[in-house]
Amino acid sequence: MTWALHIARALEYMHENERIIHLDVKPQNMALNSALQIKLCNFESSSRMEEIIFTQEVGTPVYMAPEVFIDQKEYSEKCDTYSWALSFWRCFMEERPFNDCPDRATLNVEKRKSERSLAIIPESSEFPSEMNAIIQECYSHDSASRPSMTNVVKRLEKILNINQP
Repeated sequence: MTWALHIARALEYMHENERIIHLDVKPQNMALNSALQIKLCNFESSSRMEEIIFTQEVGTPVYMAPEVFIDQKEYSEKCDTYSWALSFWRCFMEERPFNDCPDRATLNVEKRKSERSLAIIPESSEFPSEMNAIIQECYSHDSASRPSMTNVVKRLEKILNINQP
């Protein structure tokens, strides 16, 4: 869960301080350094919020937020929130999201469904139910309902009992 917090902090910094949306958050764009610290990488698709060109072809379809995948005219940093949730859901479940979608057409249909939910990650001492709640909220089909990464960071710090000034 510490790695989830580190990536959440990186996204929070990008969104709040630099006004950048990553647009391709996924496990393959996270790397461990020699000190086993996780880092967000591959900023090829990233864009400043005020300079963003809205296009459907940004990111990796499985991890794309519905508003990006189905080519809505506007999206925000909340698309990174969605991708963060799916990335860590995959890490905790050791299963690819939308694994039941054999092709892009099927994925397109599934991404348009607002009622599709993620399987609940089994609760354990390493994975408290509060983490499931965060992931499920971040995965919301409605981008306005997703929490900001600032909110996610605060909640993760509380779960991990990390006091920040």
